[in-house]
Order: sequence, then structure tokens, then C-alpha cells
Amino acid sequence: MDQHHFLVCNLNGDNEQLENGEVHWIVPKTAKIGDKAFFFAGIDGIIARGIIKTAPNKQDAIKLGWENRYSSVVSEIEGYQYGVDANALIDKFPEWKWPTYPRSYNSVEEKLGEEIEKFIDATART
Repeated sequence: MDQHHFLVCNLNGDNEQLENGEVHWIVPKTAKIGDKAFFFAGIDGIIARGIIKTAPNKQDAIKLGWENRYSSVVSEIEGYQYGVDANALIDKFPEWKWPTYPRSYNSVEEKLGEEIEKFIDATART
């Protein structure tokens, strides 16, 4: 079953990395190659999407200075024309609690993930 992962980023520098189309990023250890990843940047909300291209690796994360975490290559990154802010996600998906306090990554199963993805695509426009 595919998962959708929501990864937290920071517009002060991370945006430039995302524009390269491929990044090493902190991901949950349950991420799988081919899973979808969405980048959340604070008040700007969901600003980009990509695909997990490598299996989560703790050693790569440590090399990048991320102790006790896993990282993967996320590629095929596409930025959205407009971000989808947390309030819009909360209003549309009240059962999904992560947008109320998005401090770390979050993963959702395929059904909810597809609904969220459709909403983001319709709202944000690539």
C-alpha cells in the first residue's frame, strides 16, 4: 500500500534545494520507494511534491548531521504555484490532526492520501 508523506521544510534555504528537483530529506523509516512526498513550509503550507526514490537510510542521515533519523532521496520535485496552508487542510480534513501542529513529518495511508493529494492539486496548481 502506498503512503503519502508530509515533510516539513523551511523557506529560509530549503526552497533553493527543492528547486533543484532532487534532495536528501528526512523521511519516516517506513517510507518506500515510489511513495509520494509533499513539502510543508510553515505559513506557506504545502509548497511542493515529489517521489521517494531511495529506501530510508540511517547512515546517510547521520552523514548529513541528522542524528537518530532516516533520509531518502526525494526527486521529481514540482513546486506549486500557490501553497495550500494548514487552515485549508484543517477545514477540508478535520479528522487529520497533523495540520493543527505540523512540527515533524507525517504519513497517511493511500485512501486519505489520495483525497488530500486531489485537494492540494486542485487548490495549489502546479
